[in-house]
Amino acid sequence: MSQLQLSNSLTRSERVKKTHIDAKSILSTKVTYSREELLQRIKDINILQFLGKGRNRTLIKDYPEIYKSIIHHTDYFSMYTQKKQSVPFALRLLLVSREFQHSRDMFCKCGKGTSFDVATQSFTKLYCHECRPSSRSKIWHQDKFGDSWENEYNKFITQPHRVEIRQRAGRKSWNVRKERSSRGTVVCLGRNEKSILDFIEAKNNIILERQVEVDGYYVDGYCRSTNTVYEVYERYHKYQKERDDKRTLDIINTLQCEFIVIFDNDNVDYEGLKITKYV
Repeated sequence: MSQLQLSNSLTRSERVKKTHIDAKSILSTKVTYSREELLQRIKDINILQFLGKGRNRTLIKDYPEIYKSIIHHTDYFSMYTQKKQSVPFALRLLLVSREFQHSRDMFCKCGKGTSFDVATQSFTKLYCHECRPSSRSKIWHQDKFGDSWENEYNKFITQPHRVEIRQRAGRKSWNVRKERSSRGTVVCLGRNEKSILDFIEAKNNIILERQVEVDGYYVDGYCRSTNTVYEVYERYHKYQKERDDKRTLDIINTLQCEFIVIFDNDNVDYEGLKITKYV
């Protein structure tokens, strides 16, 4: 069987695997240049012509020693990548094209992570994965709008605007909970929410209305006789305390109610649930 016939008989995954094996075989026999020699050799070629999907294989084919040397001398940059992952090949090429000289634009604002964006193939990100703030926060507005950030932030948090956003989100949540279409968005109840609220009802001899709309929000449980809201907080709520506090105050101001938080720790022993009154 010829090489062409063999190639046509393989599946796509098998061809990709064979390509990687062949590349490793080629590179294993090649030398690794020093940094100085590498920079000298790439002067004769435009190294950035190898940016783009699959262009690394072209570089292996045309200049295997240069490819091997680039990989060797840029591995150190993994200390700045997201969760210490491997360095993208495009980032390696940019490092070499800059003669391994670091500049401020290569790092995010914290200085510990890279600002490299795979989508744009350049250093364009404001934040790395570890330090990025929540969208539309004060920090986000400061970095986005500079000196005029307060005006932009105040426009964003004005009450009518926030209510409109909450109402849109609330309707979307309600549609999904009622098993209606919502443009593919998945918003669901907490895994133990129903059973926990059932337990609270039985224990306190009360009736809790579920998913009641309040000022654009949907509360987990509401007892009209005692004017009390019951919210079940799963573990992820510890990462959104500022947003939860703002939501809680809006609900309290609207209903003039008591607000009870029940912390779900996936413990089936509901007698040991942590229950806190919001003050």
